[in-house]
Amino acid sequence: MLYNYCTIFMYFIILCFIGYIVEIINVWIYTEKFTLDRGFLIGPYLPIYGMGSLIMTLTLSKYKNDIIVIFVMSMVLCCVLEFLTSYILEKIFGVRWWDYTDMKYNLDGRICLENALLFGLAGVIVIKVVNPILFGINNNTPDLVIIIIGIILSLIFIIDLISSVYIMTKLKINTHKYSSKDSTKEVRKKIIDELYKHNNLTVRLLRSFPNVSKNKTSYSEYNKLVFKIKDELKKIKVENKYKKLKEKLKKEKKKFKEYKKKQNRKK
Repeated sequence: MLYNYCTIFMYFIILCFIGYIVEIINVWIYTEKFTLDRGFLIGPYLPIYGMGSLIMTLTLSKYKNDIIVIFVMSMVLCCVLEFLTSYILEKIFGVRWWDYTDMKYNLDGRICLENALLFGLAGVIVIKVVNPILFGINNNTPDLVIIIIGIILSLIFIIDLISSVYIMTKLKINTHKYSSKDSTKEVRKKIIDELYKHNNLTVRLLRSFPNVSKNKTSYSEYNKLVFKIKDELKKIKVENKYKKLKEKLKKEKKKFKEYKKKQNRKK
């Protein structure tokens, strides 16, 4: 039973890693920017790809000789998975991690036709190309090696998952605070304080999902807001300094007038 678990988990984690590489290349092509910040986990793997591949393998392997069935069913299965993942994450953490609203033929911004077609193609590649290679490697690897590697990777993944969920929960609280942008100077000050509280893991999450939103308020919009507030605070500081100098000048003028009066009386 342990061997079966380790085999399945290793397959899952390998496909998660492949998905991570695909995401990096995809972002590089579309944005012309190379970034390693993909996904909400710290490690180089995306669970949604591993889960999608696992579901496709378990349900579609019997249709491996029918490419059309694999293509269509992969589209359906992966779209359902992506929609549910988006919905559940939003309900749990109060934020939306991706949004396809600007893309044609989307459903509630959670899934879109372009991705669905890519899912279909990915399903064919996984069933017809990737699986035969991975299963061949697995059959030629000693059981003990698979168990050891599987246990080590499982522990790493669990620690990563717990750490990332903690950060995501923290991010939920922060995004709630960020949504209160029309408020007093004190609240504005708190918003800036929250920016400085972000540790490296939180920043990585925000870079991975620049459009992460709560009530349609994205982090990029929040970032612009923070810089705007910083500028306003600088202006306030300058104005306060100017007022203090003005008051000081008035006092000095008053002292000078009193001194002059005293001198005139002596004369």
